[in-house]
Amino acid sequence: MDKKILLIFFMLMLFCGNTAAENTDAEIGKSLNEKTADSADVRRKPPTHFSYLADVFTGKVLKHDKYVKSWLRGDKTFSVGAEVRYNFLPSDDDAFAEDFNYPTLFGGVRYGDYNSVTMRKEAGDMWSENQVSGYTSDMGDVYSVYGGFSRVLLRRKRWDIDYSLFTGAGYCTHPFSLKDNIDNELIGNHWNIFFGLGLHASYYLSPEIALRAGAELMHHSNGAMDRPNKGANAAGLSVAVIAFPGNTFDWRTEPAMKTQKKTFGKSLYAEFALGYALRSLNEEWLWDTENIKLYPNYSFQASLMYRYSRRWASGIAVNVDYGDYAWRVKQLERSVGFDYDPSPWSVGFAARHETFFHNLSLPVELGGYFYRHIGSNASELEKPYFEKIGIHYHLPRLGGLTIGANVKAHLLRADYTEIVVRYPLVIKKQQHE
Repeated sequence: MDKKILLIFFMLMLFCGNTAAENTDAEIGKSLNEKTADSADVRRKPPTHFSYLADVFTGKVLKHDKYVKSWLRGDKTFSVGAEVRYNFLPSDDDAFAEDFNYPTLFGGVRYGDYNSVTMRKEAGDMWSENQVSGYTSDMGDVYSVYGGFSRVLLRRKRWDIDYSLFTGAGYCTHPFSLKDNIDNELIGNHWNIFFGLGLHASYYLSPEIALRAGAELMHHSNGAMDRPNKGANAAGLSVAVIAFPGNTFDWRTEPAMKTQKKTFGKSLYAEFALGYALRSLNEEWLWDTENIKLYPNYSFQASLMYRYSRRWASGIAVNVDYGDYAWRVKQLERSVGFDYDPSPWSVGFAARHETFFHNLSLPVELGGYFYRHIGSNASELEKPYFEKIGIHYHLPRLGGLTIGANVKAHLLRADYTEIVVRYPLVIKKQQHE
């Protein structure tokens, strides 16, 4: 993974923290009671909750380090997307929706033209004559399907500002190939993980039509499930049209319908998690490129968490990893002259924060290691700290059992992508408030 993850962490912190949207709630409530506003100059909410978006994006794939700069030649990309969006309304009597200033959930599809993203190694300072291919590689086309969350930060009479976070899966038509695409080290497999974020401003031409412009960052990578795995990060600008068919609800002039908030009890709880990942090895990419395989990694986590509000919980955790690939690392390193005895065990600690929206949650972690000796190559590339980011779903009927997926990284370099099962044990629950 790469610098895109850092930006996602910043956006998640924005998602998890108080924003300007909180300061507008009181204003919105007041405006809802003002029945004299001119209905021709106000935004209206669709009573059916649904809206539809079509957008165009143009940007460049970032050259995020010296290695990528040495072979990335063309960097321009273009994409189009379409989304179906569900808009939460004040009339929904939804405490979570009110906490997040009536957000939007959406699902979409996207076509990306990456044929102009080209790679070619040339003999020179970094590459010798026997390391160059003599031809130009490219990324081809990328098709993506995704889901996401959008929250308004600032809402005014005819315009608003929002941010969005989205994730899904992508299919690349021209990934790395030893035979005919050897310099494409951005994407190593047809199937890949898709992340993105955006910051937008929308202007409402009428209650049923809005125009939106914004900045986007879109990332495709293998999540360490194949090599090479540099990842393609496209940054650029987008324009969109949003349709609210049948919108007759006047957002500003209808009587106030603020949510009657449901009670919430703070809680202190322990949580235990088991994870399973399949990951590729950078050592095989370096020293045995034709035999790249997937190897299992098992993880265990014990956390102490405090749920201090409906949407947030924070705490600390101890993490244990068992990488069932240490034997292969030892084999590869000794084949090139390194005398290192790697251990499959890693033990670390982390600060955790989790944001909740109904049964969905977004956990993030920042931690360091008590113990980790997984090989000389890893010691050179990895930092003594790690990050985790995930998306999880809670099953209340199973006592709060949670299933989800995490990506673990070391200073933005993906270590693995894991499937996780978690279970909480309540230690103390306070009275409802």
